[in-house]
Amino acid sequence: MDEPTVFLDRGHVQQLIKLIDLMRDFGVGQIIIVSHDEALIDSADHLFYVEKDPITNTSAITAR
Repeated sequence: MDEPTVFLDRGHVQQLIKLIDLMRDFGVGQIIIVSHDEALIDSADHLFYVEKDPITNTSAITAR
């Protein structure tokens, strides 16, 4: 999912989080979400941050 919360209000974000948790409970093996919304962090098993260096125009990926 690419920025799934961008046009959602807080209530719908909460519904989306519940849906993601249900998908995990039903055995969906991998759910990849790209987002700037930190409300999704608690639903994640793994986090990866992509940070771009404005000087070298390179990106670094770190697991947290």
